[in-house]
Amino acid sequence: MVRKNSKLADMSGATVQSYKPPPQSARDPDSVFRLDLRWYEDYPHLELRVRQAIYRKMIVDFSIELHWREELDGPWYRICRVDTSHGTVHWHQYNRNSGAEKKEVLSTIPLKTGWNYVNHQYHDIYDYLLDNIEMIMERWKA
Repeated sequence: MVRKNSKLADMSGATVQSYKPPPQSARDPDSVFRLDLRWYEDYPHLELRVRQAIYRKMIVDFSIELHWREELDGPWYRICRVDTSHGTVHWHQYNRNSGAEKKEVLSTIPLKTGWNYVNHQYHDIYDYLLDNIEMIMERWKA
């Protein structure tokens, strides 16, 4: 029940805003590429699959996926994915045995500084994935 003379704002119909990258029509075409990580001895058939949305020379939206296969001609397995959909930076961890997906929100993208924030997050996460392959693969196997 809302009192008529209440000094509190009526928040019942309020919507929460979340970060949204600039519209695709205003951005450069998305950059999509695969990075072969065969140099990693323990997992020779490993690759990163990357999608970047670029606006004003900044990455304003992205997804990075780590994939692996046991043999050169074998099927690819999705190990993990980090992306910026839904106004958050979040991690999807997959499980080899059950196929289950665990999603963890790493951070909420700020509205006012979103472009800059996403750009920095991309570079930090890219480096993190390359520096922690062993641990990420062990999580996937568990």
